[in-house]
Amino acid sequence: MQIFGCIQGNNSEFSFYLKTDNGKKSSIGKNFIFSDKEVFIYIDGTISKLSDNALQISKNYETYEKKLAFLFSIGFNLESHICGSFNIFLFEYKDRNFKIIRDTRGTRSLFYGKNEKDFFFSSHQKPILEKIKKLSPNKKKLTEFLNWDYRSNEETFFNEVFRVKPHHYLLFKDKIFNTKRYSLSKNLFDEIDSINTQESFKIFLYKSILAMADKDKKIGVMMSGGLDSSAIAIALKKNNYEDVKTYSANFGHIKDSADIDETIYQKNISDFTAYKHTSIQMEGKSPLSPIKSFTKILDQPIMFPNIYIFEQIIKNLKSDNIKVILDGNDGDNTVSHGFEVIYSYFKKIRLIKYLKEIYLYSKFKKSGFIRLLYLFTKESFKRILKIKIKESNNSILNKNIKVKKNQKNLISFFSTHKDKLSIDLHFYANESRNEIFRYYGIENFSPFYDEQLINFCINMPDKYKLNNGYTRNILRRFLSEFLPMSHVNRDKSILTSGLLTNFSKSDLRMVKSEYSSINYHLLPLLNKQKIANIIKSLEGDRGIRGISEEQIIDLQIFVSVNTFLNNYDF
Repeated sequence: MQIFGCIQGNNSEFSFYLKTDNGKKSSIGKNFIFSDKEVFIYIDGTISKLSDNALQISKNYETYEKKLAFLFSIGFNLESHICGSFNIFLFEYKDRNFKIIRDTRGTRSLFYGKNEKDFFFSSHQKPILEKIKKLSPNKKKLTEFLNWDYRSNEETFFNEVFRVKPHHYLLFKDKIFNTKRYSLSKNLFDEIDSINTQESFKIFLYKSILAMADKDKKIGVMMSGGLDSSAIAIALKKNNYEDVKTYSANFGHIKDSADIDETIYQKNISDFTAYKHTSIQMEGKSPLSPIKSFTKILDQPIMFPNIYIFEQIIKNLKSDNIKVILDGNDGDNTVSHGFEVIYSYFKKIRLIKYLKEIYLYSKFKKSGFIRLLYLFTKESFKRILKIKIKESNNSILNKNIKVKKNQKNLISFFSTHKDKLSIDLHFYANESRNEIFRYYGIENFSPFYDEQLINFCINMPDKYKLNNGYTRNILRRFLSEFLPMSHVNRDKSILTSGLLTNFSKSDLRMVKSEYSSINYHLLPLLNKQKIANIIKSLEGDRGIRGISEEQIIDLQIFVSVNTFLNNYDF
């Protein structure tokens, strides 16, 4: 189900509706009249907070919709006074002013385009593509993608379609539109209680859950059993959500899978919450075929290694008639691992504390102290001397094409808490998830992306980030109220090993088929020899054991780009 709107012709006629998969259109949004002005508003998503200033000005109106419509009618810069997960659409009929506001984290996709007469906007590219006569591929964006990179800007993979950037609004007036970044008012953020830090964290987490999860809808949780998804499930239970189901993807078919077997942690959550849990066995699930299908669904290449996991979970969500899905996405960046704290000890010459934390962290990781001491000290000196972070070699871009990777995405474990939350790849991941779930009529929310929770975690005392070797200390303290310590103090599992184990002969045939029909737009951009070498290794004696997980992702990217280009008559 996709949102679509249009401002048509010389008179700027406004239309806005929800378009279903079978082509049906249904009206959405509300109209309010304030004195001599009529305002249309639709909130795609949810508002978690309105600033005290905005609340005071709009105190005569009850609902968020009417408050925001009123604020827009008087020219108030409302985008700086709201938090949440949303796109907000506003149209004022008298002066024909139109405004779209995207939230700060880009949790809802928004595209726009125009032809000779009309301006279009949509949550999906397809309705816009259908309105444009001549399409052409954006080779700059394709180059970036083949280089394992992403820049959050106005561009898409089509030269004729654009996106509103997160943390921006679009204003359309007198047939002219422009976009501008906005800042959040300090008035939005509560004072941080430095005495009751642990309780404050719980309050902010619970507020985020309450704002994003509607108790009147059937809710699902992507629940791996990791710290983040565990916290989401527990927060739902503690706030009396009952119609909830949890879902996980498991790889029991992988030999020596102890490091990625999370079933015991999933059982801990199920025992505490009593929510029904669905464990999806991933044996035989192709990591490549969903790349082709979702590339066509999203009308763009996708860099989404675990898309095959999402595909299986979505099937179960649809079967269970789930309307809202929550995940613990990027909780590890919101609730920092705290490595920047270790760097601060080094910089301030607090050497005893520095050595102690590295030693205790080595015990937690079951890793060598000397090796970690060398690693942390080396990175500390690099940070002090301002040595640039080295770019990764991951790329299937033609070696003759020299491009620099987006510096915002180049972070180390000593990058600041704020920098880790600001990389452009987060926006890409958020938008991809939203478009995938929206296609199937499911709302998705990531509670750890609530700005109030983020602000709290950035500014909380260092000991709640890393303490006695335990990263993400405040989250572990929260979980310790409800779960066994073996769960609370667990390390993170890495699921990418499934990419190799699940890669099959049919996947190889698919790659070879794409390789035999490389699109002519792709040929000059692609490192064709690198793809050939991976195919050769797969056909060799060692088979899948002869390549790495990164090389499987190389194949996913290649298949996705080639599918995208071959799907259009450029």
